[in-house]
Amino acid sequence: MKMLKTCIQLTSILTIVLIAFVIYSYLCLIPDISLLTNQNTHIKIIGEPFYRDADDTCVFEEIPHQLVYAFIAAEDEDFYKHYGVNISALMRATKKFVTTGKKRDGGSTITMQVARNFFLHKRKTFWRKYREILVAIKLERNLNKNEILTLYLNKIYFGHNAYGIKEAAAIYYDQSLDQLSLAQMAMLATLPKAPSRVNPISTPQIALKRRNTLLKKMFSLGFISLAAYQHALSEPLTAVR
Repeated sequence: MKMLKTCIQLTSILTIVLIAFVIYSYLCLIPDISLLTNQNTHIKIIGEPFYRDADDTCVFEEIPHQLVYAFIAAEDEDFYKHYGVNISALMRATKKFVTTGKKRDGGSTITMQVARNFFLHKRKTFWRKYREILVAIKLERNLNKNEILTLYLNKIYFGHNAYGIKEAAAIYYDQSLDQLSLAQMAMLATLPKAPSRVNPISTPQIALKRRNTLLKKMFSLGFISLAAYQHALSEPLTAVR
Protein backbone atom coordinates (compact mmCIF):
# COMPACT_ATOMS: atom_id res chain seq x y z
CA MET A 1 0.00 0.00 0.00
CA LYS A 2 2.83 2.35 0.93
CA MET A 3 4.66 1.50 -2.31
CA LEU A 4 1.51 2.23 -4.32
CA LYS A 5 1.15 5.60 -2.60
CA THR A 6 4.79 6.40 -3.37
CA CYS A 7 4.33 5.47 -7.04
CA ILE A 8 1.26 7.70 -7.27
CA GLN A 9 3.17 10.60 -5.73
CA LEU A 10 6.11 10.13 -8.10
CA THR A 11 3.77 9.93 -11.07
CA SER A 12 2.05 13.12 -9.97
CA ILE A 13 5.37 14.92 -9.58
CA LEU A 14 6.59 13.76 -12.99
CA THR A 15 3.31 14.83 -14.56
CA ILE A 16 3.59 18.29 -13.02
CA VAL A 17 7.21 18.60 -14.18
CA LEU A 18 6.24 17.52 -17.69
CA ILE A 19 3.36 19.99 -17.87
CA ALA A 20 5.61 22.77 -16.56
CA PHE A 21 8.25 21.90 -19.17
CA VAL A 22 5.69 21.97 -22.00
CA ILE A 23 4.36 25.35 -20.81
CA TYR A 24 7.90 26.71 -20.51
CA SER A 25 8.72 25.44 -23.99
CA TYR A 26 5.61 27.00 -25.48
CA LEU A 27 6.16 30.37 -23.81
CA CYS A 28 9.94 30.67 -24.00
CA LEU A 29 11.21 28.53 -26.86
CA ILE A 30 8.79 29.52 -29.60
CA PRO A 31 9.83 32.59 -31.62
CA ASP A 32 7.61 35.49 -32.58
CA ILE A 33 5.82 34.48 -35.78
CA SER A 34 4.17 37.84 -36.45
CA LEU A 35 7.08 38.84 -38.71
CA LEU A 36 6.15 36.09 -41.15
CA THR A 37 3.13 38.02 -42.39
CA ASN A 38 5.33 40.94 -43.50
CA GLN A 39 7.08 40.10 -46.76
CA ASN A 40 9.49 43.06 -46.67
CA THR A 41 11.19 42.38 -43.37
CA HIS A 42 14.32 40.83 -41.99
CA ILE A 43 13.82 37.59 -40.10
CA LYS A 44 16.65 36.14 -38.07
CA ILE A 45 16.96 32.41 -38.64
CA ILE A 46 19.58 30.80 -36.37
CA GLY A 47 21.83 33.84 -36.69
CA GLU A 48 21.33 34.10 -40.46
CA PRO A 49 19.17 36.95 -41.77
CA PHE A 50 16.44 36.04 -44.25
CA TYR A 51 15.19 38.75 -46.58
CA ARG A 52 12.83 38.46 -49.51
CA ASP A 53 11.69 41.35 -51.65
CA ALA A 54 8.00 41.35 -52.53
CA ASP A 55 8.93 40.97 -56.22
CA ASP A 56 10.42 37.53 -55.46
CA THR A 57 7.36 36.26 -53.62
CA CYS A 58 3.71 35.66 -54.41
CA VAL A 59 0.42 35.83 -52.59
CA PHE A 60 -1.92 32.86 -52.39
CA GLU A 61 -4.31 34.28 -54.99
CA GLU A 62 -1.50 34.17 -57.58
CA ILE A 63 -0.91 30.44 -57.10
CA PRO A 64 -2.88 28.23 -59.55
CA HIS A 65 -5.14 25.66 -57.90
CA GLN A 66 -3.44 22.77 -59.69
CA LEU A 67 -0.07 23.94 -58.36
CA VAL A 68 -1.49 23.88 -54.84
CA TYR A 69 -2.79 20.35 -55.42
CA ALA A 70 0.59 19.26 -56.78
CA PHE A 71 2.40 20.30 -53.60
CA ILE A 72 -0.30 18.88 -51.34
CA ALA A 73 0.04 15.53 -53.12
CA ALA A 74 3.85 15.65 -53.05
CA GLU A 75 4.44 16.87 -49.52
CA ASP A 76 1.41 16.58 -47.24
CA GLU A 77 -1.86 15.16 -48.56
CA ASP A 78 -3.56 15.72 -45.19
CA PHE A 79 -2.46 19.36 -45.01
CA TYR A 80 -5.99 20.77 -44.86
CA LYS A 81 -7.06 18.19 -42.28
CA HIS A 82 -4.39 18.26 -39.54
CA TYR A 83 -3.51 20.96 -37.01
CA GLY A 84 0.17 21.29 -37.83
CA VAL A 85 1.29 17.79 -36.88
CA ASN A 86 0.29 14.55 -38.59
CA ILE A 87 0.46 12.09 -35.71
CA SER A 88 0.17 8.93 -37.82
CA ALA A 89 2.90 10.07 -40.25
CA LEU A 90 5.12 11.07 -37.32
CA MET A 91 4.63 7.67 -35.72
CA ARG A 92 5.56 5.93 -38.99
CA ALA A 93 8.73 8.00 -39.25
CA THR A 94 9.57 7.23 -35.62
CA LYS A 95 9.03 3.51 -36.17
CA LYS A 96 11.29 3.64 -39.22
CA PHE A 97 13.99 5.36 -37.18
CA VAL A 98 13.72 2.78 -34.40
CA THR A 99 13.88 -0.18 -36.82
CA THR A 100 16.48 1.16 -39.27
CA GLY A 101 18.37 3.79 -37.28
CA LYS A 102 17.95 6.29 -40.12
CA LYS A 103 16.79 9.81 -39.33
CA ARG A 104 14.28 11.00 -41.89
CA ASP A 105 11.80 13.86 -42.19
CA GLY A 106 9.00 11.69 -43.51
CA GLY A 107 6.77 12.74 -40.62
CA SER A 108 7.10 16.46 -41.28
CA THR A 109 4.00 18.30 -42.45
CA ILE A 110 4.16 21.42 -44.61
CA THR A 111 3.55 23.45 -41.44
CA MET A 112 6.47 21.74 -39.70
CA GLN A 113 8.67 22.47 -42.72
CA VAL A 114 7.72 26.15 -42.49
CA ALA A 115 8.67 26.09 -38.80
CA ARG A 116 12.01 24.49 -39.61
CA ASN A 117 12.84 26.61 -42.66
CA PHE A 118 12.15 29.93 -40.98
CA PHE A 119 13.16 29.41 -37.38
CA LEU A 120 15.21 26.26 -36.74
CA HIS A 121 18.54 24.75 -37.71
CA LYS A 122 18.83 21.87 -40.18
CA ARG A 123 20.47 19.35 -37.84
CA LYS A 124 18.28 16.30 -37.29
CA THR A 125 17.99 16.06 -33.52
CA PHE A 126 15.19 15.20 -31.12
CA TRP A 127 15.34 18.70 -29.64
CA ARG A 128 14.88 20.33 -33.06
CA LYS A 129 11.95 18.03 -33.87
CA TYR A 130 10.35 18.89 -30.52
CA ARG A 131 10.64 22.63 -31.18
CA GLU A 132 9.49 22.07 -34.76
CA ILE A 133 6.27 20.53 -33.48
CA LEU A 134 5.67 23.37 -31.00
CA VAL A 135 6.28 26.07 -33.61
CA ALA A 136 4.04 24.24 -36.09
CA ILE A 137 1.20 24.16 -33.57
CA LYS A 138 1.60 27.89 -32.92
CA LEU A 139 1.67 28.61 -36.65
CA GLU A 140 -1.62 26.77 -37.08
CA ARG A 141 -3.17 28.73 -34.21
CA ASN A 142 -2.14 32.10 -35.66
CA LEU A 143 -2.25 31.66 -39.44
CA ASN A 144 -4.73 30.04 -41.79
CA LYS A 145 -3.79 27.15 -44.08
CA ASN A 146 -3.44 29.29 -47.19
CA GLU A 147 -1.07 31.68 -45.40
CA ILE A 148 1.08 28.76 -44.21
CA LEU A 149 1.19 27.21 -47.67
CA THR A 150 2.16 30.55 -49.20
CA LEU A 151 5.02 30.93 -46.72
CA TYR A 152 6.18 27.44 -47.62
CA LEU A 153 6.09 28.06 -51.37
CA ASN A 154 7.90 31.40 -51.06
CA LYS A 155 10.79 29.94 -49.02
CA ILE A 156 11.42 26.39 -50.19
CA TYR A 157 14.56 25.60 -52.22
CA PHE A 158 14.16 24.13 -55.72
CA GLY A 159 17.79 23.73 -56.79
CA HIS A 160 19.75 25.82 -59.34
CA ASN A 161 19.71 28.75 -56.90
CA ALA A 162 15.92 29.02 -57.06
CA TYR A 163 14.27 29.93 -53.75
CA GLY A 164 10.50 30.07 -53.83
CA ILE A 165 8.01 28.91 -56.43
CA LYS A 166 8.05 32.19 -58.36
CA GLU A 167 11.81 32.02 -58.92
CA ALA A 168 11.61 28.31 -59.72
CA ALA A 169 9.03 28.89 -62.48
CA ALA A 170 11.22 31.61 -63.98
CA ILE A 171 14.50 29.69 -63.73
CA TYR A 172 13.30 26.29 -64.92
CA TYR A 173 10.64 27.36 -67.44
CA ASP A 174 11.07 31.12 -68.00
CA GLN A 175 7.39 31.52 -67.19
CA SER A 176 5.11 33.09 -64.61
CA LEU A 177 3.02 30.87 -62.36
CA ASP A 178 -0.15 31.28 -64.41
CA GLN A 179 1.67 30.13 -67.56
CA LEU A 180 2.81 26.77 -66.17
CA SER A 181 1.31 23.58 -67.54
CA LEU A 182 0.09 20.83 -65.22
CA ALA A 183 3.14 18.72 -66.10
CA GLN A 184 5.48 21.61 -65.24
CA MET A 185 3.67 22.19 -61.94
CA ALA A 186 4.07 18.52 -61.02
CA MET A 187 7.74 18.63 -61.93
CA LEU A 188 8.35 21.64 -59.70
CA ALA A 189 6.45 20.00 -56.84
CA THR A 190 8.83 17.03 -56.86
CA LEU A 191 11.98 19.16 -56.50
CA PRO A 192 12.05 20.28 -52.83
CA LYS A 193 12.58 16.76 -51.45
CA ALA A 194 15.76 16.21 -53.50
CA PRO A 195 16.54 19.18 -55.79
CA SER A 196 19.95 17.86 -56.83
CA ARG A 197 19.07 14.17 -57.27
CA VAL A 198 15.70 14.66 -58.96
CA ASN A 199 16.11 17.48 -61.44
CA PRO A 200 14.83 17.99 -65.01
CA ILE A 201 18.14 19.57 -66.01
CA SER A 202 20.79 17.32 -64.44
CA THR A 203 18.83 14.04 -64.10
CA PRO A 204 16.01 14.19 -66.66
CA GLN A 205 15.16 10.47 -66.72
CA ILE A 206 14.80 10.27 -62.94
CA ALA A 207 12.89 13.56 -62.92
CA LEU A 208 10.46 12.35 -65.59
CA LYS A 209 9.71 9.19 -63.62
CA ARG A 210 9.15 11.16 -60.41
CA ARG A 211 6.94 13.69 -62.20
CA ASN A 212 4.75 10.95 -63.66
CA THR A 213 4.49 9.24 -60.27
CA LEU A 214 3.23 12.47 -58.74
CA LEU A 215 0.74 13.00 -61.57
CA LYS A 216 -0.61 9.51 -60.92
CA LYS A 217 -1.00 10.34 -57.23
CA MET A 218 -2.79 13.59 -58.05
CA PHE A 219 -5.22 11.63 -60.21
CA SER A 220 -5.76 8.96 -57.54
CA LEU A 221 -6.50 11.65 -54.95
CA GLY A 222 -9.09 13.21 -57.26
CA PHE A 223 -7.11 16.41 -57.77
CA ILE A 224 -7.11 16.16 -61.58
CA SER A 225 -9.31 14.55 -64.21
CA LEU A 226 -8.36 11.52 -66.30
CA ALA A 227 -8.05 13.69 -69.41
CA ALA A 228 -5.76 16.17 -67.64
CA TYR A 229 -3.67 13.30 -66.23
CA GLN A 230 -3.21 11.65 -69.62
CA HIS A 231 -2.38 14.94 -71.33
CA ALA A 232 0.22 15.83 -68.68
CA LEU A 233 1.82 12.38 -68.97
CA SER A 234 2.37 12.91 -72.69
CA GLU A 235 4.15 16.23 -72.18
CA PRO A 236 7.98 16.08 -72.43
CA LEU A 237 10.29 17.74 -69.93
CA THR A 238 10.80 21.33 -71.00
CA ALA A 239 13.25 22.88 -68.53
CA VAL A 240 15.13 25.75 -70.19
CA ARG A 241 18.44 25.56 -68.29
